[in-house]
Amino acid sequence: MRRTALRALAVAYVALLVAPLPATVSDPTLPTFAAGGVIGVVLGGAVTDRYDPYDYFESLPRAVVGFVVPFAWVPVGVDSGSELFWILGLLAALAWVGAAVAAIAVRQQEVRERVTTIVSFAARPPAKTRRQTQIAVGVFAALAVAGIAVMLYLGGDIEPTTWLTLTPVWIVALFSENEQAVAVTDEGLLVQGSLQRWETVAGYELTDEQLVVERTKWYHGDRTYDPSDIEDIDAVTDALDRCLTGRSVRG
Repeated sequence: MRRTALRALAVAYVALLVAPLPATVSDPTLPTFAAGGVIGVVLGGAVTDRYDPYDYFESLPRAVVGFVVPFAWVPVGVDSGSELFWILGLLAALAWVGAAVAAIAVRQQEVRERVTTIVSFAARPPAKTRRQTQIAVGVFAALAVAGIAVMLYLGGDIEPTTWLTLTPVWIVALFSENEQAVAVTDEGLLVQGSLQRWETVAGYELTDEQLVVERTKWYHGDRTYDPSDIEDIDAVTDALDRCLTGRSVRG
């Protein structure tokens, strides 16, 4: 299903990218763009039959190039006076983003099917981290409300949609627990479907307040969990001990 969606989005990308081509040598009319779209669908179908679009997203530079290329139609549209050039270019870029998301979903599914799960759990960040996040969001919300109040006091015009847009964001941020699904597997930690291989994990530390999974590189970021959320913390630490033999374990 995910690969089908990926291929459909890849075909749509090619169709939208190719659709404006005939209009560069003919009148930029709707039938001309439609003819280009048909050519693009045929070409996209042929390309995805021969090559797996998933492979293209294995390389970050190629993924970036695929996103940037459709924007070449924007200046063409400006010069020609036809909005369809840049509209189709933007739609192609959006199709590429959708294909990238589908490729990530395919990768996560393949990882889940390949790895062997030793133990799994779901946990929130430590209580202290949750409090700090709620305080930070609360301060931001208070400052935003104060700013809007000052604008109203000074005679500014605040649209009702401003409140409707911001209020749900504050509520979600204040009360979201941000629970994560984690699995200790033979190949690494599987966090929300993303595999963090054991060679990127330096060790772990367990205290009464938190379970910290330490990473080897600072830019990876340590993972912290509330141990009170973990039903069988001993099973989790035993699995980590087995997988992290020779690495740092504190607790």
